[in-house]
Amino acid sequence: MELESTVADIAANFAAPVQQQQVISATAPSNGSGHHDDDEYSMMMLMALNNDTDTNFGHHNHEPVGGSLAKLVLTCLAHFPVYGTTVTVALLYALYTLATIFWRQFHARRAYDADAGELARLPLPPGSVGVPFIGETWNWLRNGAKFNSSRRKQYGNVFKTNVLLMPMIKVTGHEFVSEILRGEHTKVTTIWPRSVQDILGEHGLVNSTSAIHRFKRRISSRAFTRDALDGYLVAMRDISARNVALMATYECPKVYDMMLRQTFDIAVNALLGLDIPSSGDGGVGDGVGDLDELYATFNDLVKNIFSIPYKIGLGYSKGMNARAKILGLLQGYIEKKKSWMREEMKKCGDKLLEEDGRKYIEGGSGAVDIIIREEMIHKMKMRRKQQDRDEVDDDDFEIDDLTMKEMAIELMFAGYFTSASAITSCILELAQHPEVFRKLECELQQFGFLNSDMTSSQDGEAAMDSGTINRMSYLDKVVKETLRVKPPVLGAYRRAMKTFQIGDYRIPKGWVVIYNIRDTHEFESGDEVEKFDPENFEKTTNGPKHSYIPFGGGSRMCIGQEYARLIIKVTIINMIRHYRKWELVSTRSLDMTAIPTLHPKDGFPVRLFPRTQNNQQQQS
Repeated sequence: MELESTVADIAANFAAPVQQQQVISATAPSNGSGHHDDDEYSMMMLMALNNDTDTNFGHHNHEPVGGSLAKLVLTCLAHFPVYGTTVTVALLYALYTLATIFWRQFHARRAYDADAGELARLPLPPGSVGVPFIGETWNWLRNGAKFNSSRRKQYGNVFKTNVLLMPMIKVTGHEFVSEILRGEHTKVTTIWPRSVQDILGEHGLVNSTSAIHRFKRRISSRAFTRDALDGYLVAMRDISARNVALMATYECPKVYDMMLRQTFDIAVNALLGLDIPSSGDGGVGDGVGDLDELYATFNDLVKNIFSIPYKIGLGYSKGMNARAKILGLLQGYIEKKKSWMREEMKKCGDKLLEEDGRKYIEGGSGAVDIIIREEMIHKMKMRRKQQDRDEVDDDDFEIDDLTMKEMAIELMFAGYFTSASAITSCILELAQHPEVFRKLECELQQFGFLNSDMTSSQDGEAAMDSGTINRMSYLDKVVKETLRVKPPVLGAYRRAMKTFQIGDYRIPKGWVVIYNIRDTHEFESGDEVEKFDPENFEKTTNGPKHSYIPFGGGSRMCIGQEYARLIIKVTIINMIRHYRKWELVSTRSLDMTAIPTLHPKDGFPVRLFPRTQNNQQQQS
């Protein structure tokens, strides 16, 4: 039969290249981890596809691999009516082989850098780029944090992969993470998937680089000073108390859903200071009517932040439409604020450039207000510089309305999802560790939040000031341990600005580099990251720098980390004031998903046990 003969001939042609390739692999230079660099193999495979070359991985009498595959495809098509299933299988095999060759060569080309110099001799990190056009995306989505830890155990602390069509290097451990963080703006720069850049915006803090990033970070940091945090505390305490009390009205409230709404309300009305009214009270600006509608709109934005960046993609379109609505709301608010501030500045004049300026900025009600005040005073200083010397420094930047709105969306996202994730994780850990819960109860009693009979103190809410909270050492250790075991974000994206070296490996220019946060915690803990023990932070000496990085590190360390710690502590205090214990409804709550931030897949329903008068005997 002609088809069987053709397939047999091609199989023989493949056998010889495989035998020859085994010899090549045996003598190929190792990359130092027992894995051979596959760049050379990819180059040879490409040459084999060229019918004009003598290189075909096999004996000179054998046909080139590419020619063999082409012959197989044509023969299969010619005999399809006769051989049906056999033809289909052979055709699919041939197409998959061609796709694999292309996929490997794609990564080989992406790893080439004419300016790499001596670094070009170094091997790429070990790892796998997965199947053609998909890479290891499915495994990444399915396994979450386990994806990183399993690959690290297989390949080491530096490995390559491909996720979402992006060739990337993943890095774990303080030694290698430090190199990435120290190389910010020189070796690496920030990078996010296209959908994230489009939906959050390219002009905010996250997607800025170099000098403009430093400028925007300085402006934004004014919203997280000690005085600013004290200003947020009253609203934070009241909103949290109402939300925690509301949980008792449900038979089995879902903690994650409740915490999402709580942190959103706090982010909008306390952190951003937007003062959005509740349902039925009207709205501010265009596009969004009230807090409930804004909550639904922002959820549409966040749920679709990781999506295929094409307008035909339903998720992407929903995310962009939600962005447009939120920008409309913020525009109305910003215009209203700026109009009021211009009148204030006319009254104060140049006094705002002296000591009064700092007090004026710190007097802002929320991050957006503070950033607007800082920016307007900055513009006054720029105009004075121009008048004095008719020029402007290179680092004199301006923040236009679009940038300001995108920075506000970033702050809303960070103050909302990551905080809800951390609070949920802390409540989950306390449900599983009653001994830790009891120690926290004792500390709350010590600081006046609970009475001697473990009932809730009526004066407890008034005692919840920043000074008291900061003195609660065991609560601080519980929060730190929660962030070690379950950091909200598993890692951070960077892009290599040039080819550079980490350990014994070459990191190619243009490749995505991700430093793994949770996996670093796991590695530094001797793979015992799941063991929850607040006493880990009793040690008088800290571990190596960048061995504990729940908020990242370097010049891009989260500027809102103190805000996050404060909102977690306030919520845990309120939870223990209201409930003597809580229990998991199902062990399914222990199954976590990492997108967009770490949280239980089922939302974490709980059974609550409210505190009652004289309930010491009821505790168990």
